[in-house]
Amino acid sequence: MEKEKVRIISPCAKCGLCCIEKNVFITVEELRRIKEYTGMDIDEFAEVYYSPLGVVTILLKKDEYGRCIFLKNSLCSIHEVKPFQCKTYPVIYSPMIAPVEVREGVYVFRCASGNMVVEVDADYFWEETKRRTRYLVNYYSRPPEEIIREIERIASAGARHGKDNR
Repeated sequence: MEKEKVRIISPCAKCGLCCIEKNVFITVEELRRIKEYTGMDIDEFAEVYYSPLGVVTILLKKDEYGRCIFLKNSLCSIHEVKPFQCKTYPVIYSPMIAPVEVREGVYVFRCASGNMVVEVDADYFWEETKRRTRYLVNYYSRPPEEIIREIERIASAGARHGKDNR
């Protein structure tokens, strides 16, 4: 029998703390999916930054209280298309983020409130971290102008036709 790669020890309490004062980085593909799902214009839900180093960064917007604009009644209103960063939380597949606890062959992660606890097989964690890192390196290796053109194409594509999440 194969051992579990990811195991939820304590489930999400749906308190919404994970969606407050956090920067949610999204890719162009996630931007497109959110736009199609909500029918919102990109500038209503995302901020696009172009750094002097030539890096294009896209962040989900926050409201005046620092909450993700898609947080409604402590729940994600775009759950079906939420970004990778949100889907995998509290596990952050990055070599820069340390788990809160390391046991033999297992990493333990806790959410912002401490309610949700997830165990991840250490080997699986590193496989996923490498896969995600390769994806992001390829994504950010594209010329910034290409990413901006793609964002502009998505922005101009179609009128509102999705679910209204405002």
